[in-house]
Amino acid sequence: MSIKFPIEVQSLKTQPLHRDPNKPRTLFGGSCGTLVSVRPCGEKYGKKTYVGILLGDLPLETIVVYNPETKELEVSGFNNPAIFVPELKEIIWGVESWWGEINSEEELRQISDEDIQNVWYVKMLKEVAERKPKDNAAEAE
Repeated sequence: MSIKFPIEVQSLKTQPLHRDPNKPRTLFGGSCGTLVSVRPCGEKYGKKTYVGILLGDLPLETIVVYNPETKELEVSGFNNPAIFVPELKEIIWGVESWWGEINSEEELRQISDEDIQNVWYVKMLKEVAERKPKDNAAEAE
């Protein structure tokens, strides 16, 4: 469905574009100011792990929905953990990295390929991908 402009807006509904900074934890763990280890997924970072500061769940995208029947425009945000990495002088988003809280000196380490492969949803996706060719071969018979 496409929107034909101009549109008539009779009401505007807004959702908070960020989580309450007074809440103790973000959606994926940690509170604002928590030290984290973060391994960005982008090729330009190689496989290096950095120390970062969790800024909290911040808006990654703004979403706007228009209902032509009610003529209501709704504006909301898609939030994601934002991590400031001082060494890079940039924000790395949770959705584009592997990251975890640093609670002790022992946890101040590299996030390895093995760590990533042992995450439950990575294991599940690999298992589904391995089964798919077998399932397709069985259907062909």
